[in-house]
Amino acid sequence: MIVFLTGCGFKPLHKSDNKLNFYIQSIEIGEVEGDAGRTVRSFLINKIGRKGLNKHSKKLAVKVEKFTNGIVTDENTRVSRYEITLEAQYALFEPTDIKVGKPIVTGTFKARASYNVLLEEISLTLASEKAAIKKASMEIANLIANDLAIYFSRN
Repeated sequence: MIVFLTGCGFKPLHKSDNKLNFYIQSIEIGEVEGDAGRTVRSFLINKIGRKGLNKHSKKLAVKVEKFTNGIVTDENTRVSRYEITLEAQYALFEPTDIKVGKPIVTGTFKARASYNVLLEEISLTLASEKAAIKKASMEIANLIANDLAIYFSRN
């Protein structure tokens, strides 16, 4: 079985070559609106790096929308648990094509996280909400980074 797998051409992305790392690390990530968007951008920068930025760097545009839904109610019909859904759309452009609007690769991802409402402690509820946004943002950033790595490994 091992002999078979070595001949199939499979290369794990986490052991990628220097060429793939160069392409990933030379992506310029544009500003993203909203708190959740800025968190996604921050995680993307940490995930893919910014080592090779120059005038030939590809441009990444990301749009993040946040939706909040009450998912559990108590006997008094108060919402006791919320679910946050982040939906992110991204597009990667050649440096000269961003104004034209012709992306070379696009994608859409969703991530969900939930948090409890603590009626006695509003500050803890707010902290729980921020932690849920952070968790969903990290998942979105990982999905985008992995999608870009797959794109560059194939092209």
